[in-house]
Amino acid sequence: MSMAHAPCWGGRYVRVHERWTAGALVIAAPLWPIVTPTLRGFWPWHTTGTQGAMRTEVGLMATKVSSRPTRAEESTRPSVGSRRALIGLEIFAVLGAVYGAYELYVDAWGLSADLLKHTPFDTWRWPGVMLLVVVAVPMLVAAALELARSSWAFITSLLAGLALAGWIVVQLLVIGYQMTLQPIMLATGLAVAWLAWVVHPAGSRDFYR
Repeated sequence: MSMAHAPCWGGRYVRVHERWTAGALVIAAPLWPIVTPTLRGFWPWHTTGTQGAMRTEVGLMATKVSSRPTRAEESTRPSVGSRRALIGLEIFAVLGAVYGAYELYVDAWGLSADLLKHTPFDTWRWPGVMLLVVVAVPMLVAAALELARSSWAFITSLLAGLALAGWIVVQLLVIGYQMTLQPIMLATGLAVAWLAWVVHPAGSRDFYR
């Protein structure tokens, strides 16, 4: 190739290069909004917002890591499943107590009045009313406080569970075993008290977290 043709080939190369560059820009321009978010995941830094602030992905990752709860914090957080079980048992206890109170009040079970000879009552109506006061109302309040994540939820649920268990124990001692509902409600009361302790660990028994 002679030196005379060199400028011609050089100029042609420049024109072809310019065409390829312009064509690449035409093709890439519509794809830029799609490609840019993907590149941000690999590029170490990028500008965001109208202010053009420079942020590093390393900084973002450090922020995410630092925001993760520690093991100590996780150990004081109640289990969602346990809290739902606690609330479910409390609602079950409310329904059971209301049902039992109604049955006692109308004497639907046909229990003999002789079973009350060691009590100050001569009819089953007052034990039915006491069942509402001692069991149904505390359990209903406990369930509401658990749903509201109140600081009083722990102590209320604990006392409500113990009250139900104590009610059944006294009942068994006074009138003896009469029906299957008695051991079921005893187990429910103990389970509520135990779950109250589990759902509200040491770090959250003063204030629900």
